[in-house]
Amino acid sequence: MALHFPAVEDIHLANAPLREAICQVRFPSILRIAHEEPVEFQERIRARFPVLEVERGVVVQMEGGKPGGRVGFPPPVYRFHNEDKTRTVSLASDFYALSTTAYQHWADFADGLACAAEAIQEVYAIPYATRIGLRYVNVLDVSFTESGKFNEVLDLLRDELTVMLKTEVILSPELAVQRIQAAMNEDRFTFRYGLIHEGTPPEPKFLLDFDHYAEGHIELDDLFSRCDRYHRHIYNAFRWCIADGKLAVFQPESMEG
Repeated sequence: MALHFPAVEDIHLANAPLREAICQVRFPSILRIAHEEPVEFQERIRARFPVLEVERGVVVQMEGGKPGGRVGFPPPVYRFHNEDKTRTVSLASDFYALSTTAYQHWADFADGLACAAEAIQEVYAIPYATRIGLRYVNVLDVSFTESGKFNEVLDLLRDELTVMLKTEVILSPELAVQRIQAAMNEDRFTFRYGLIHEGTPPEPKFLLDFDHYAEGHIELDDLFSRCDRYHRHIYNAFRWCIADGKLAVFQPESMEG
């Protein structure tokens, strides 16, 4: 099964429900990153990402269900943040990524990705990628409604996505997430959507999670054109999910505006 979402005009949404955008590039492990602090890499991006955090994990391997076990320390993950920590470049021995919780528009995100990609090529000369993925996680809640009722959130979406949540047979489900995974041209596309609960106390929200990616031996010379294509497909998918006449809730505006 292949997915094909109709192409639409890329309109900037000032009030988009986008929680996080992430682009990750995985590559064969580099021991230099695992065992040396990435001083040169930091210098190349420090003007834009001045805040550094180092994530060090611990792995405990149990043997035959016996108490104790072997303790291992995986290579660290370096997180380079902008000043308010809304944008992060992550670097590990086998991947780098750009993520943001304050997405503005694709051109701005792509510029940050270029900064990270150019720096890592200058310092580590990655020969090829094993996975390239672009993911957009959207969450719609009652803040997008006038009444503050979750039923109005469902009304923002196509009936194909919400029909089971509008029946009298299923009352107050705690979780109802569907996953569709299929080919999209020569690459792959995963689409997760449905009801989730978050917060204290838990409140119902609707998830639209798009992950467009490729795996295998992937040349890096077309990274930006590839990610630009992924972005267009994901935007088309998001727009397809929104019911006719409901886009105004997300405050569409021209890029010039």
